[in-house]
Amino acid sequence: MKKIQKAQVWNLIKNNELLYELDLAGMDLTDIDFRNAELRFVTLRNAVIHPDFFPPKILVECNLENVLLTNIDFQGVSIQGSNFFNTKAIIDPQKISDLTLVNVTLEGLDLKNVDFTDVYIAGANLKDTGAKIDPQKVVNKDIRNCNLEGLDLHDADFTGVNIGGANLTGTGACLKE
Repeated sequence: MKKIQKAQVWNLIKNNELLYELDLAGMDLTDIDFRNAELRFVTLRNAVIHPDFFPPKILVECNLENVLLTNIDFQGVSIQGSNFFNTKAIIDPQKISDLTLVNVTLEGLDLKNVDFTDVYIAGANLKDTGAKIDPQKVVNKDIRNCNLEGLDLHDADFTGVNIGGANLTGTGACLKE
């Protein structure tokens, strides 16, 4: 990843260029308007952004750990593979681009009232989110490689569900052979 200065970020966005494989960790980016930007493989960990200038239209494989995203809505944004740990973001899978949470880390976010019907969640980290997952209703009945630790799956039906590599620790899931 390439570390660049804030002026370079501003120029890339101004010229509608892709922000790709950049390290912006810890930077004060409060005067950068990301709303029309496309970010791929960008680290923003511990950066400071202005809530009125975020989110970008595409945010793929980005690390936003510890970026304060309180009340920022990601409606219509592609967020595949991104890390939202400790961000306080609002993620509603029914409103994000393409209903895909593949390899997304949402650990610790409040997802108690979120609907995962027809959402592709393979590889998602939903640990300690309070999410109510019905494995029969997610895309392809596929929860492989998901971290569902701490979710309540006592009454979940796992018939025909791909659970390969899933972490079901502390879920109360009852798997029939």
